[in-house]
Amino acid sequence: MASDAFSALCDDLGKILKIRTRPNRGNTMLIRFRTGIELRLEQAPGNNIIVATTCGKPPPTGRYRENLLREALKANGLPAPRTGFFAYSTKQEALVLSDHLPMDELSAQKLADFLGPFMQKAEMWKNAIEHGEIPSFTGVEASFGKSAAGGIFGLIK
Repeated sequence: MASDAFSALCDDLGKILKIRTRPNRGNTMLIRFRTGIELRLEQAPGNNIIVATTCGKPPPTGRYRENLLREALKANGLPAPRTGFFAYSTKQEALVLSDHLPMDELSAQKLADFLGPFMQKAEMWKNAIEHGEIPSFTGVEASFGKSAAGGIFGLIK
């Protein structure tokens, strides 16, 4: 069964996002957004929360794949503040964006504030992959910390 702290965090996040949240017995939770992105939250060993989403499946070979993965590595090397890290999942054959957040320092509001830029980044990469484009992070990552009017996805202030 999900830990009490993780369950409470998920419940409070659900109230902020105005959605129903319920972690499963494996201490994970899946949130499906209208954009088609599925966000996974998982309580990890060491009292961390893992936030992850799949951004898309690049082609199995070719120049586009090489350039896309190279750009993802460049995005991982940007200076702080950075929102999430890219990895390639051989199991899913997909580009994954994830991050670890220390649960000791996390509130539902801090998590919601983190999710806005995280989801913007994931959506940008997902859309680029769907259209065969290469996203560029020159100057973009720095703007993620500033929320637009209406908050993340227009759900919160």
